[in-house]
Amino acid sequence: MPASRPSSSRYRNRLVYQDADDGMMFEVKCGLCRRIVNYWAADLVKVVGQHYESHVPPFPCSKCGTREYLSISTKKSSVGTRP
Repeated sequence: MPASRPSSSRYRNRLVYQDADDGMMFEVKCGLCRRIVNYWAADLVKVVGQHYESHVPPFPCSKCGTREYLSISTKKSSVGTRP
């Protein structure tokens, strides 16, 4: 099944604090320079706030400096790992 797309209504999209409660990790990939960075959702809540939408890149790429080519996927953390 393909991944669901973000809704045009901002009230239907998942927020970072909801992913933090579920123990999720974000994998942010840059399609331009191929850089991959992982963030714990619990850490992002402290930086961007609770009401930040999960599908929006939190920062521009640190290597090429653009948000245009960033994609975000979420992963469920395994048992015994952080948060």
